[in-house]
This record gives sequence, structure tokens and C-alpha cells, in this order.
Amino acid sequence: MDYYYLKQCPEISGAEKQSRVHREGCSHLKDSSNSIYLGHFSSCRDATDHARRIYPYVAECCCDCCPESRGLIHL
Repeated sequence: MDYYYLKQCPEISGAEKQSRVHREGCSHLKDSSNSIYLGHFSSCRDATDHARRIYPYVAECCCDCCPESRGLIHL
């Protein structure tokens, strides 16, 4: 199990501000000032499902630190 964070991604276009779920240690979390700790989960999908219950604007898992989720859309 790993620790997961939610980070705002201003580079994602759309009407609402989007975010991505990252595993602890991801290079995209270097600037943690706009990160929210989600908790300890067995997979990125579980972390994303949890994040969507709280933050409906979650876009997806990070492809770099969660390669097992690449190509999956979590709606």
C-alpha cells in the first residue's frame, strides 16, 4: 500500500479546475504547496475513487507514478 496525494493541474483545460492523483515520491509532487494528502491506498484507482467522493473535479491518475492506471478513465 502507498500514500497518495491530489495535486491541482492548471495545465489541464476545462471549465473546472482539474487535479490528478499521485503516489508519494512522484516527481510531479516536488512543489507540494498545492497538494492534498488523500491517504494510504492499495492502488491509484482506489485513491482516485476516494478523491472523487470529496473532490468531484479529479481528472485521473498520474501516468508517471501510476502506470497501472494508464489509459483508464475514472468516472
